[in-house]
Amino acid sequence: MIRCLKMHGRHGKCSLCVECYCLLLLRFLSNYFNTGLFSVTRIIMTASAAGIYGNFGQANYSAAKLGLLGLANTLAIEGRKYNIYCNTIAPVAGSRLTETVMPPDLVASLKPEYVAPLVLWLCHEQCQENGGLFEVGAGWIGKLRWERTQGQIVRQKNKPMTPEGVRDQWDAICDFENATKPANVQESLHSVVSVLSQVDSEGKVDANPAAASVASGSGINPAEAVGQKLPTSSFSFTPTQCILYALGVGMSTKDPDSLRFLYEGHQDFSCLPTFGVIPSQAAMMGGGLSSVPGLSIDFTQVLHGEQYLELYRPLPTSGTLTCETTVADVLDKGSGAVILLDVNTYNGVELLCYNQFSVFVVGAGRFGGRRSSDKAQVC
Repeated sequence: MIRCLKMHGRHGKCSLCVECYCLLLLRFLSNYFNTGLFSVTRIIMTASAAGIYGNFGQANYSAAKLGLLGLANTLAIEGRKYNIYCNTIAPVAGSRLTETVMPPDLVASLKPEYVAPLVLWLCHEQCQENGGLFEVGAGWIGKLRWERTQGQIVRQKNKPMTPEGVRDQWDAICDFENATKPANVQESLHSVVSVLSQVDSEGKVDANPAAASVASGSGINPAEAVGQKLPTSSFSFTPTQCILYALGVGMSTKDPDSLRFLYEGHQDFSCLPTFGVIPSQAAMMGGGLSSVPGLSIDFTQVLHGEQYLELYRPLPTSGTLTCETTVADVLDKGSGAVILLDVNTYNGVELLCYNQFSVFVVGAGRFGGRRSSDKAQVC
C-alpha cells in the first residue's frame, strides 16, 4: 500500500486517492521526460463505461475512472514531443468483480484474452495512436470521440442574456444535425472566439457561429507583414523574478529537487528553463506589433495562442536580455487571424533561446490568406 500524499484522514486499506495517484504519476513521468532513457514510451489507462456514461450507485468509481481519462488526454499532449504515447481503454471483461452480477455464460464470453490484444497493439512501437479512447470486450473494439451541436447564440450586444432566451432556443441548442467533432481545446474554443467577434462587430449576431462569416476589412496584408522585424526589445530581471516564476509554475520548497530554482543561496541556484518564454513576451507587450506594415489590428481583440521554446544555453539568474522578433507568417482562420512571431533572445551576442508564439486576432480573418503554414513549429 502507498500512503496518500495529502491528509485525507484515515484511509484504512484504501491504497491511494485519485488526486494523489495523478500527482505521483506526473512526478514519475517528469523525471524521465528529458532523460532520453526510452526512445518510445507507451502508457495505457484503464477507464470504464461507468466513467464515460455514468452508472447508478457508482458515483465515486465513475468520477475516478473519468478522471483517468482526463489525465491520459493531458499526458498524450505533454508527452508527444518526447515520443510518449498515452491512450485509454474502457474494457468490459469477466472478472471476480463482475462474476457476482453477470450470468456465468456472459462472464465466459468476456474473457480478458479478448481485451489484451488491443493493449498489446497500443503498446507496439509501430502504433502511432495517441490520446485515443476505446471501448473493448468480447472481441469487439470501438473508438469514441466527442460530438457537439452547432449551437445557438442567445445573446445580443448591450443586452442581457436571459433564461427565457435559452429556453426559446433549446431545440436548436440540442440539435445534433451537422454536429461538429472538436478534438482539442483549440477547436473547442473556436466557436466561443467566433461568438465574441460577432457580438462585438455586428450587435446582432448570426445564430450559427460555426457557419457565420466575419466581415473582412481586417486591415491585414500578409504580403506586407511577413518578414517584417519588430523593434528590438529588452528585458531586465533579478533572481526574484526567477524565483517567483518557479513558484508560479508549481515548484515547491517541499521538493528537494526544486530548491535550486527557489533559493538564491543554493550552490546550484538556477533559472527554470521555461522562463525563456518570458522575455519574448516583451516583443509584443512593448507595442512593437503596432508598427508592422500590413498589420492594422485592434489590440483589444488579441489573444495569446500557442508557445514554442528551444533553449540553447542555460538562462542567467539576472541581467538584461535582448529580443529580436520577426513576423514569420500570417494565417487566415476564418473567424480571426493568427500571427506567428519568431523571437531570438540574446545575452549580449550569445543566443540563449528561440521562441515562436502565435497571436490570435479575433474578427480579423477572411482576408483570403492561407490557413496553415510550414513555418509553424509543432509543439
